[in-house]
Formats: sequence, structure tokens, C-alpha cells
Amino acid sequence: ILSLIRSVAELLIPVVTACIVAKFSGQTTSIFFIVFPQSLTSTELIFIAFALLFTFRILGTAVRTIIQLYSTKMMTYVNETALEFVLESRKNFKLNMTNGEASYIIKNAGEQTAVLIDTFLVKILVPVITTLITMIYIGTLNIFALLILIATIIILGLIIFYRTSKDKKTYKQLETTNGEINNHIINNLENLPFIGFFKSKQLELSKMKQLDATYYSHEKRRMRTYITYWCLVFITEFICSFLVCFMVVSKIKSNAEISSLLIVLIPYLMNVFLAVENLAFVFGNVQQYCIKISRLFLLEAPTEDIIKERKSLDFPIEKITVKNLKFEEESFSKIYKDIDFYKGKINVVSGSSGSGKTTLMNCLLGLKEYSSGEIIINDQVKVDSLFYDSDKISISFQGENLFDRSVVENIMYPKNELNERATQLIKLFELENIINREQHDKTIKNALSGGEKKRITFIRCLQKDADVYILDEPTNELDESNVKKIIEQLELLKTKAIVIIISHDKKILSISENIIKI
Repeated sequence: ILSLIRSVAELLIPVVTACIVAKFSGQTTSIFFIVFPQSLTSTELIFIAFALLFTFRILGTAVRTIIQLYSTKMMTYVNETALEFVLESRKNFKLNMTNGEASYIIKNAGEQTAVLIDTFLVKILVPVITTLITMIYIGTLNIFALLILIATIIILGLIIFYRTSKDKKTYKQLETTNGEINNHIINNLENLPFIGFFKSKQLELSKMKQLDATYYSHEKRRMRTYITYWCLVFITEFICSFLVCFMVVSKIKSNAEISSLLIVLIPYLMNVFLAVENLAFVFGNVQQYCIKISRLFLLEAPTEDIIKERKSLDFPIEKITVKNLKFEEESFSKIYKDIDFYKGKINVVSGSSGSGKTTLMNCLLGLKEYSSGEIIINDQVKVDSLFYDSDKISISFQGENLFDRSVVENIMYPKNELNERATQLIKLFELENIINREQHDKTIKNALSGGEKKRITFIRCLQKDADVYILDEPTNELDESNVKKIIEQLELLKTKAIVIIISHDKKILSISENIIKI
């Protein structure tokens, strides 16, 4: 409604200008069959003109505010939807792209949704209303001029179709290359130490130049189409303007009336052409926006990959058996024959680097998909993985895997408040000082050492009341004092749960009662 009022207000400004010409020429002016008398004073005409102008600006501001709020709301909805796609539990828990590409898709989809809404409401809806009003006005002046204008709009539509069809493939290529450039930049930022160490700056710059050259070649192709399009548009608009104006004023003898009419008619024609040009611009951009937004669905897990929720086990886990578990991935293949993990023992998985220790744990946890074999709980229940009842499992990965949250929130994730067990462990591993300082300095988590992060993930694993604890290299990056504390905790833990550790550490191996060599 606001857009409609705004368009009418904009169209009335040249009408008032025509009335001013009529006033000073001493003749009346007829617009939309309304006769504007010459008896209006100059002050009245100026007041009407400025009132319409400021009404237009006020309405424009109101429209812009409403559109901005709505587009922001939709952008946040897209971001939330994207994250929901990404966080869906899926087989192998892996996106089919890099983190850089995924973040680029999410950021772009949100931004382009906001731009698309703004484009539709401002650059499509308003010009369409303007064009309809103008066509009605020209129809009242000369029906043949209206037919010429309609024919011109159809021709311009065909020219627009030519441009959009040529640009469709180019936009896809530009978007793909843009994603590759963004991913290359992020990958370089993540690997700055290695690039410096290997002195590979020129190698990375060379790849960047190749990607930039590819992007530039696609853009040049788009610009050639753009130039051809505008040449056709300008020629068509010039011929139409000349014919419409000639037909409308051909039977009018008064120069004042001709001047008054042309002052109104030419801006109206320009509004129609501007509307069509905007639509051409919009259709091209909408095509580009939709390509970017549609890439959001690349993040969505295929239906067959989604891990369906199952009922929890109604008994405690006291033994896990792996039988002839076969894993295949590209050039790596491994069969895990009869392996048992017991409660009351520290079970250590050991072996050379690349032998498949972490792969076994990932298959157990459901983080990787195996091709055949069995996982059996308590010699009774066959399960696909321990994801079958993840509430009974607690894990500590080799990496720190910290979230962008406070130290306490990381320890208790996904809960927030400390329990008694976590409080005891925080005191034991001397993290109280960090937590106290964080209350006054929220950036402290960004300055944590590797050992501090390792202790946080270890406490997060142990504070949970679980039947199975799986820890990948828990003593890495820790000094002798903290290693001793971890061993003591593991000894206590084995009495109430199954403890599975992946480790090369001789101190861990020395306390193990069940060593599984891979």
C-alpha cells in the first residue's frame, strides 16, 4: 500500500510542474480528464509541489524501514535454517564440502535473501505500478501511442529474455569460482604457519591469480552480453519515445500546451523505460541471488544419510564386542576381528600411526560408516554403533574441540551449570584461576594454551555420568604432573564403566589390563 501511494506521489510531481506552465502561459491544463485552472496562485502551486515532494520522501523512508525489518527477519531465518541443515545427524558426520565453502554458502544465502526481498518490493513492485499508471495516462491522450508503448515493452521484454538466458550459465560459473576463491583464502589463513615454514607464498599466490583470472574471464563474457543488451535497449527506447511524443502532440497547435504536455509525458515515458530497465537488472540479479540461495540445499543431508533416533538401552553397558568389522575408504581398508572391551579394565587401543586406531573408534561411535561386521552390547544386543544410545557414552577427541563459549559452558556442554563432579575436577586440574579471570575478561578463552584446552576436554569427558568413556590420546600436550592425575582418574573410572583409550603413551600402556594392538 505504501509503495502504491509513493508511486502516485512521484507521478504527480510532473503533473504539478505542468500546472505551473499552464499558470504562467495563461492556459488551463488537462491531466487524467481533470482540468487544472489557471486561477491558482503561484504560492498555491509551489506549496502543492513541495507538499507532494516531501510526502514522497516521508513515504519512501517508511517503506524502506518496513522492508529493512522484514528482510532482516528473513535473513536470520535463512541462517537458522542453514545451521539446522548442517547440524543434522548424518552418516559419517561429514559435509560434502570444506568448512570454508559451507560458511560461504551460509553467509551468501542469508545476505542474498535480504537483497532479494528488497529488490522485489522496491525495484519490481513500485515500477510495475508506475508503468500501469503511465499506460493509462498515455491511453487517454492517444490510443495509437499506447499501442506503440505496449509493443515497445514487449520488444524490451524479449531483449531482457535474451540477456538473462545468456547470463544464466555465466552467473553459475561466477558463483562457483567465487566459492573457490573464498575457500582458498580461508584455507591459507588456517595454514599460515605451514606456508611460512615451507616458503610457499608464491605457490599460493599463483593459485589465487589463476582463480582470479578465471573469475575475470567469466565477468568479461557477462559484460559483452551487457553492452549488446544496452545498445538494443537504447535504440528501442529512442524510437518509441519519438513516435509516442510525435503522435500525442501532432494535433496540438499551442506551443504552451505542447510544452506543458511534453513536461508531463517525457518523465512518464522515462518512468516506464526505467521500470523496464530495472526489471532487466532485477531479473539478472534475481537469477544470481536464487543461484546463491539455492546452494543452501547443498548443506542438507540426503534422506538416506540421516541417522534416525532409536530407543535407549534399558540396561547398563558392561561389555562391547566388535566382530569382523570391515571399513573401506578410498585407498584405506581394514578389518577389525574379534575385539572385546570390558568394564573393570582399562582397555587401550595401540598401534603404529595410520594403522586405523582412530578409525575403529569412529566406527564404534557412528562417526564413520563401515561396510560389514557387528557391534554387540553385553553379548546380547546388536547395534549399528554406540550412537545407538549416545547418552551412555562420553568422549574426548584428540583435538581440543572447544566451542565458542565460556570455559564452564565448554566443560558442561550442552548444559551450563557446574555439577559436583565437574567442580572437583576443575580444582584437581587447577582451572579455577582461569574460570575466575574469565568472569572479568571474556577473551581469556582465546589465549588458552594447548595443555589448558586438553584439560578442559578431559574434564568435560569425565564429568558426565556414562557407561562408556572413550579418550583419544588424553595425555598429549600435558606435563608429568597432569599425566599422573589423569592416570589416577582413569584407575577410579574403570570400576564403574568401560574405559577405552587410544594411546602411544607408555605410562598409559603400563596401567592397561586389556591392550588391543591394531
